[in-house]
Amino acid sequence: MKIFVTIIILLTGHLLFGQAVSDTCLTRSQLYDMKEELYRQSDFNNDLLLKIRMLTELKKVDTLVHTRDSVVINYMDKTNVILSTIKKYYKDNCLKDSLVIHYNKYGLIYYTENWSTDCYTNPNDRLTYKNSYSRYVYDEANRIIKYVFHISTPMTRRVLFKYDSDGHRTEEIERIEDTEFWD
Repeated sequence: MKIFVTIIILLTGHLLFGQAVSDTCLTRSQLYDMKEELYRQSDFNNDLLLKIRMLTELKKVDTLVHTRDSVVINYMDKTNVILSTIKKYYKDNCLKDSLVIHYNKYGLIYYTENWSTDCYTNPNDRLTYKNSYSRYVYDEANRIIKYVFHISTPMTRRVLFKYDSDGHRTEEIERIEDTEFWD
């Protein structure tokens, strides 16, 4: 009888106070939503860091006009290291494409964005969108070790670079989810 009472107490305690399986598991949509939110926050933080760097280190803006349909703007720090470059391409008085390049403290490309505008519509209805973006990661010797890019097809790829003792580079390309861009 004691064993029966003990089993009843254990079962009742487990049913009343134990966690159900669904309490600790996430559905695929919940997991994807969490990854999507993490990506948005990472993207927001990166944008904020780039803006803070521009605000704290910007000393000089140099505007160059290459042709009548393009403009290049360089943003530099006090030692003339380029922080950022914006290249604008115009067609029929419409900003058709814009390339934004951000550099790290060593003058190497860190992050790029390519923006496009639909110039064939009414000027008040024109849509500007980011059609590709990429980021670069370097090792201590300023050699590229990771290149991640996204294009609007949609497709996101990660290219990993490895170097042997002689400095020869090999690369490995993998398809990744959009939410893994900042990983």
